[in-house]
Formats: sequence, structure tokens, C-alpha cells
Amino acid sequence: LRQQNAHIRATCKKAIKIVERALVTKHAWPELNKGLEYCVEVLKKAAKALENIGPEYRDIRKRVEKDEEFATIIGRWVIDRLSHARSPIRNNALGHIAVFQLGVGDGCATRVDALLACDAFVFPGKWEINGAGKPKWVVDGSKIYLNLSIINVIPSTFFATKSALGHHFADEYRSTHETLRERELTIPLVALAATGVHAALTAWKDGNYDKKKGDKFDGETYGEVYNCHAKALQDLKSNHGNIFHHIMSEIYKRVMCVLFLFYWLALASLLICLT
Repeated sequence: LRQQNAHIRATCKKAIKIVERALVTKHAWPELNKGLEYCVEVLKKAAKALENIGPEYRDIRKRVEKDEEFATIIGRWVIDRLSHARSPIRNNALGHIAVFQLGVGDGCATRVDALLACDAFVFPGKWEINGAGKPKWVVDGSKIYLNLSIINVIPSTFFATKSALGHHFADEYRSTHETLRERELTIPLVALAATGVHAALTAWKDGNYDKKKGDKFDGETYGEVYNCHAKALQDLKSNHGNIFHHIMSEIYKRVMCVLFLFYWLALASLLICLT
């Protein structure tokens, strides 16, 4: 990208902001099943937004429309940023599933199956033994998506540094409720976090960690899992607005608390080093 002229670089940077905002507010895999079509759409939108600066951007927009090879090459730079934003979640989630006390071997495999069944893992819960003598994750049904694994993977993935993706779009964490004003986290971020936890659990599905399963985190593999979580949240918003607001604002508050604790510990550690 640095080898391109200033106008192409500016167009790509604008396009990156567009796709990153789409990830946070619309869909975690906005490019899925669209390919070149999505690249062209985003690059045209970016160039058009810059046309008031100079006629060069109008030329770029027209070239993107007509030159498929050009659009593919510079579009790849833009789409790669989405992969860069999503990819840490698979490893981060692996570090947060200890809450499920999986163990190893056959017992682990049985517990993973119980957690993935009906997406039980999105709820806080505890292990009990069912009538068949198998472990069952007994959930608190009023706390959907409030499992600690999901809460903790969000700050470690999207808010870990001041320049992290989650901080770029703080203006999007608005309340969706008509009267209640507490800030909410967005559906795509929560659904993507849940998908990351699903992927981490899947890596332990055979009772031992399978690195190949743990490393495979893309739209073709987990797009449908993501869509299910996004739909569940959207349905909750449409049919039970009060509950949706409570859940999403509670997730936001807990994520901010984790961040505050992280920054406080970092500051305390720095002060100890200085003294």
C-alpha cells in the first residue's frame, strides 16, 4: 500500500474505516459470499466520499468500476484488515474458556457437547449430572450472552489497546431503547465474541486440544454460527426490547469494568516499577 500514490492510499484508508465500521455495526463478515462485488462497492463509496478533495478520486472511482484487476488488488488490502480484526478472537477465546472446567479426555468431550447443544455456553451456569449420568450445564436463562467467557473475550480482542478496533467507534454504542439511555454494545461484536467461544470449544470437542480446529476461524467455517447468534440477538431486540437493552447494556458495563481493572493494574504495575 505504501508504494501506491497518495490518492490510492487515501481511498484505501477511507475504505478500511468503512469496512471496520460495518464489522462493528452491521455484520462481522460483511464481505462473506460477495467477493469482488463487495470490494468494488466499498472502494467506490470511499472514493466518492473523497471527491470533494480533488478530481483524482473521481478517476479512482471510475477505474474501480471498470478495472476488475485493479479493484481486486487494492480491495484485498482493505479486506485483509477485516481478517486482521477478527483473527485474534479465536486465540483469545481459548484463554477464557477455563470458566467451563472442561478437564480432558472423554469427560471434556462430553462437557463440550453439552455446552454446544442449543448454545448453552452463552449463559452463566454450573455443572450438574442429569438422569442419564452425564454432565449438564444448568443455566440461568435470564442472563443470555452474559457468560464470563464472552464478557472477557470482548475487551481482550476489541479494546486491548487504545488503537484497538472497539475504541474507534465508541459513538456507535448508543442505546436502542426508546426511553432508557444506558449505552449498549453492538450485536455484531457480541455475536462475534460468542462465535469465538464456540470455535474455542470446538477445538476441544474430541477431549484434547486440536490446534487445527482452534486455528480455523473464517467466514466459511463459522459464518453460519455467527449468523445464528446475530439472529438470536436481533430477534430478542425485535420481540423483547426491554430485555435486549438490559442484556446489551449490561455487557457494555461489564466490558468497561474489565477494561478499567486492566488499566488500573497496568498503572499499579508501572508505579511499583518506578518505586
